[in-house]
Amino acid sequence: MTTFKVLRRVDAWVDYVAEVEAETADEASLKAAQMSEQIAWNRSGFEEFWNARFAVLDDDGSEMPSTVVVRG
Repeated sequence: MTTFKVLRRVDAWVDYVAEVEAETADEASLKAAQMSEQIAWNRSGFEEFWNARFAVLDDDGSEMPSTVVVRG
């Protein structure tokens, strides 16, 4: 029996929270999006979903498109 290297890629969220000064909640959200790289974010959580993608990797480490299976 042959052994194959199989990649499993799972959907997930990594949550970060920061304090943003603004006049309104809408302004705070827009400001955070525009200045994301300048804001000090603190990791607050991680959530993994049930969706997963599987694919066999070739000798170069690239996915073999014909082997892709998505479950979720």
